[in-house]
Amino acid sequence: MDNAERVRIRAIVKAEFTKHRFDYFAESVPNSNRPIVVPGCSLCRVRLQTVPQFVDHLCEKVEAAFEREFAGSTVNPAYPFPVALHNISTAPPS
Repeated sequence: MDNAERVRIRAIVKAEFTKHRFDYFAESVPNSNRPIVVPGCSLCRVRLQTVPQFVDHLCEKVEAAFEREFAGSTVNPAYPFPVALHNISTAPPS
């Protein structure tokens, strides 16, 4: 992977991360004139209760952005990072 592809990947991730926010938004309630305020992604208007749910939401959006951007490319959109990162061990050294 050359430097241009790394810059492109970083730009995609940064764009997705800056678009989405874990915030509050108003959601209409059936049979009521008054909306309720709920936590979640204010851009997508998706209810999310916890930060881990928001991180999962971001991962889905970044993955979709990779699939859109790298359609027909030789870079694997599911894992567009150098192969060396696959070999990182999480086990403590013995």
